[in-house]
Amino acid sequence: MQPLKLRFFLAVSFGIAGFSGCSPDPAPSCFGPLERLAPVAAIEPTAEWGLGTKAGPYIFVSGMRGIDPVTNEIVLDVEARVRQAWENMFLIAASAGAEPEDLIETVVYIRTGHPSEDFLTIRSYDNAARRNYFGDGPYPNRTIVGLDRLNGVDAEGEPDVFELKGTFYLACE
Repeated sequence: MQPLKLRFFLAVSFGIAGFSGCSPDPAPSCFGPLERLAPVAAIEPTAEWGLGTKAGPYIFVSGMRGIDPVTNEIVLDVEARVRQAWENMFLIAASAGAEPEDLIETVVYIRTGHPSEDFLTIRSYDNAARRNYFGDGPYPNRTIVGLDRLNGVDAEGEPDVFELKGTFYLACE
């Protein structure tokens, strides 16, 4: 390559790199290795799955059920079960430094068809949990999925009815 063309090529290349927003030294808190989350006080996974993962500024919490972390049994009262699922999700996220206001999205799984009375009742319990943590809003994004089945049964042999999955965002330092 001719010297003038080479200088032009290098100047343009460095100029584009300068405007791209790339930093030669990204913040370690944002771009560190994946961190698998398994706090001591959390529930025990019921199979081969992780409770959560921190990846860059995001924390992904697996579907949390209303399992009491002390007994590892599903809470029998459905309203209390929904609240326990929320507590389980926040406990796992907190182990990576997240707080409730860092929650950006949830996916809620309810075992029953929509719009059955059971579905609407369980959704109202989820709404109450949201109000408990976020008052009058703004609320994190939510998707609700009605399913015929969810994983697990309670101590009375009844299939579980609620699961909550969350995604959190931590601003880079």
